[in-house]
Amino acid sequence: MKKPFSSPSRASLLTVLGGALLIAGNVPIWAQTAPDGASAPVPGPAPAFSAPVNTNVQAVGPTFKLQAGDVLAVQVANHPEMSAATVAVAANGQLNLPVVGALTAQGKTIGQVSAAIQHAYSTQLKRPQVSVTLVSSVARQLVVRGAVGKPGPVDVRNDLRLSEVIAASGGLMVDGVAITGNEAQATLVRGKMAARPLDLGMALAVPQSPANLTLKAGDVINVTARPLVSVALAGDGVAPSVVKIRLSAAQPQVRVSDVLKAGGSLKSKPEQTKGFLLRHDQKTELDVNALFNGGNPNADLLLQSGDQLNFEIVETKKIDVSVVSFDGSVKTPGTYSFENDASALRTLVQAGGFASDIRPDQVAVSVQRGGRIIPVDVERAVLNPQYDVPLENKDVVFAAYNPAPRVRLLGSVTKPELYRLKENATILDAITTAGGLLLPPAQTTIRIVRTTSEGKQIGITVDATRLFGMTDLSQNVKLLDGDLVFIGESRRGRQVYISGEVTTPGALELGESDGLTELLLKAGGPKPSAALSKLSVTSRGGTQRYVDASSIVNGGKVAIPLEEGDYVNVPRNEATVTVMGAVAKPDNYTIPENQVLTIGNAILQAGGTAFNAKLQEVAVVHRLNDGTTKVEVVPLDKVPNGVLTIDYPLHDRDVVYVPQGRVSKSLLSKLTSTLGPIGLVARLGGF
Repeated sequence: MKKPFSSPSRASLLTVLGGALLIAGNVPIWAQTAPDGASAPVPGPAPAFSAPVNTNVQAVGPTFKLQAGDVLAVQVANHPEMSAATVAVAANGQLNLPVVGALTAQGKTIGQVSAAIQHAYSTQLKRPQVSVTLVSSVARQLVVRGAVGKPGPVDVRNDLRLSEVIAASGGLMVDGVAITGNEAQATLVRGKMAARPLDLGMALAVPQSPANLTLKAGDVINVTARPLVSVALAGDGVAPSVVKIRLSAAQPQVRVSDVLKAGGSLKSKPEQTKGFLLRHDQKTELDVNALFNGGNPNADLLLQSGDQLNFEIVETKKIDVSVVSFDGSVKTPGTYSFENDASALRTLVQAGGFASDIRPDQVAVSVQRGGRIIPVDVERAVLNPQYDVPLENKDVVFAAYNPAPRVRLLGSVTKPELYRLKENATILDAITTAGGLLLPPAQTTIRIVRTTSEGKQIGITVDATRLFGMTDLSQNVKLLDGDLVFIGESRRGRQVYISGEVTTPGALELGESDGLTELLLKAGGPKPSAALSKLSVTSRGGTQRYVDASSIVNGGKVAIPLEEGDYVNVPRNEATVTVMGAVAKPDNYTIPENQVLTIGNAILQAGGTAFNAKLQEVAVVHRLNDGTTKVEVVPLDKVPNGVLTIDYPLHDRDVVYVPQGRVSKSLLSKLTSTLGPIGLVARLGGF
């Protein structure tokens, strides 16, 4: 018969409660961790049972979970027969305690085990006071491999986080040299899960971030250093050295500018330096001037480890170039001198550009170098410097007015497009140049639309059968500059001709009730560059009328009837801006009718900015009413007065210049002097 439990006296109860019997959160106070990592001292009298101290056991946190092999000390106040100095967690995860027997401890915290033991003993004791401490524990480790100072196992008993594990492994290091988190990559392998990438840069820089994971025993951390790009600098233009740049998340690649920044500046001015990239057996010339002053988005080449950059100082050389024009197409022909760098475009600018009554597309420009003739595409060179022709000393630039007619062929020919024909060319010459008819002459209709000097349009019908049968030489009409030739299939229906800014110009068959709106739809619709408000309809008899068809863009319908043989012309919207410099597609872009074109939209139409574009120093060149130009710098990274600068409105004939690299006062001055005679005047009838 069990002896009934007698309640302790008030004095003895106070003594017990004043000792090591208080439990806070299921964990006795004396088993909790003190701020310095040691166990908190036991207040009051010493307990009846003292567990042996194991100085190798570190203080553990409340989340520490027990596993097989861990050893605990269990103390029941005033009941040594129920206490255990050491009791191990068995392989089956259980503790074998006096009186109450086996209790599960595997995977539980010390606080949870303490509460379970107290509950078990409550069947024997009234309000039993139980404390549990960790005597020893089996190792809980993870493994760190790779680019750290001390690769190998790391004890994770205290639930270490990623940054702490890296620190415990000696930090990130390659060949004894410390590297940053951004210069390394790491993965976590946990159990059978696939390798998970880790953000070392964020984990080390911001320990409170989710990237700084809490790691577990058995985890494997694999750390690898990002590639080290080694580039040699050589030549008398720089201080010879080997520049080593380790790639990082912020710098995933290395370019020429990166190496120059790390290895020191040039010893001479960019325009007095020649540079080369040597890679294996290949030698590539560098555009040194563009590297520092912009203008060529492709100048900053991408480098590989093992590349060599050679920079050599070149002596200043004088380049004398002559400009020759026998017909007055160039304002001031003569001889001009340059230092080191000259081009056909720069030379023509120095010569004053073309005469004001001549368009650039009416002038043939070529460079004579000894016995060699090099043609120059002036229109393309104005927009893209790569089409300009570099000049050498004693080169001669020839400019001559070209009166040959430009004629566009549309419809059923092999190659319908715009042709510059020989002088006095005829309709037969034009069709032959375009590759011939696609249909037999008997099934072909030919119509020429010509704009007179008064601006009126007239239609000329050519009988294809009589033309190609050579039975009527009057059908072989002489063509003039600006003529449009429509080649269509002979049909019985109502045939109308359309040209200009539509998707598919040519001869089209209309239905019985079709009018102007249906014609535009059959032609594929107007292009964005169309000026629908200035559309013209010319009858077979030559009567011309102008129609405002701009409402069609918004879904409206223009009820204009059309007759057999009518010619409809959709003119180009001449309100344009030019986008130049560090953009993907430098060109002229149309300002939509009745709309505003902003600087942001203009750059988007040009394909966006190229590498290293300086959006904070975009220049807009305006042509003033007195014929002069004004340069305004528009910083696209600012919001003056609460208005985004990308919404800056552009006007007709504006030039947007997106620089690459830093813009200096000298560059702005050069921009003003260059865009004045070329970029603007070229689009207004001059050069």
